[in-house]
Amino acid sequence: MPSTRILVIEDDQDLTALLHDILEEEGYRVVAANGPLDSVDISQLRPKLIVLDLWFGSKAGGWDQLHELRATPGARDIPVLVCTADARVATEAAGCLRALDADVILKPFDLSDFLGRVAATCGPATRVSQSNASLPAD
Repeated sequence: MPSTRILVIEDDQDLTALLHDILEEEGYRVVAANGPLDSVDISQLRPKLIVLDLWFGSKAGGWDQLHELRATPGARDIPVLVCTADARVATEAAGCLRALDADVILKPFDLSDFLGRVAATCGPATRVSQSNASLPAD
């Protein structure tokens, strides 16, 4: 059984690598991007969850990505876990994020809280043994 695919969209390469390693250690299959992706491409990727940074550098690229996702058939129903270090955004934009059907977690976040939210959305990961670690070509 293939493992659950999670898409991480985060401009901080160190955090991207950390999330990649942690999620893969838990048994999830991770695809990472350091900036916005085309929503049609995301729908074809079919992730079970998108972990999305709201701010790419000084731009609100995550907001744009979230709005584009919700407007794209095939991508609009993919759960999104928004990550932000801006507590003001998390509180003041909570209604907007709920309207866009996105959960939010503040950076820095507690790892067990993060993994709990991932598991609540994706279900338990399917562990892939090291001897069978190759992934089928898509």
